[in-house]
Amino acid sequence: MTLPPGGEPRRVNGQPFGAWVVKANPALSDVDALLAAGGTDIAGWCVQQNYRSHLMRPDDLVFLWISGGSRTVVSGFWAVGLLEDPPLVADEAAESTRGAAAAPKAGLVAQLTLAVVESPVSRAACQADPVLAEIEVLRVAQIGNPSFLTPEGRDRLLALMQTSAPRRITSSASSRAETS
Repeated sequence: MTLPPGGEPRRVNGQPFGAWVVKANPALSDVDALLAAGGTDIAGWCVQQNYRSHLMRPDDLVFLWISGGSRTVVSGFWAVGLLEDPPLVADEAAESTRGAAAAPKAGLVAQLTLAVVESPVSRAACQADPVLAEIEVLRVAQIGNPSFLTPEGRDRLLALMQTSAPRRITSSASSRAETS
């Protein structure tokens, strides 16, 4: 578990922090293309500027929830990855060396690396699971990015996805240096 400055575990809504959840709406995002690509470095995932975005740290675990579903994609968890850098103000993100083509005109953007999993976990599977049935993304569907999971929710979701938490191979700084 990553501890913030001061050594105290992070808490969200009074609960222990386990992982972030970012949502994609198929009506607004080309989720079919994202899934077909198998995941990718995402420059410019919108997050609300609030206390949660200030809790986000590099190497935090992030899950992708596709909301609403589409004709080809059911609603649920489809990818897992890492937060590359703390969220940036949209203008700063557009100027970063990673770029931010999808950056909004205002607000914050987070840079993520996501990998699509072989065993996505549907909304129905989450609703039927005793650990995941009460996760925020189900209880408060309209909440903005980021949502979160407790450590128990994170561990259960990883088990259902039949995957382990990703690990960083190189740091963001060294990745940028290699591509410059």
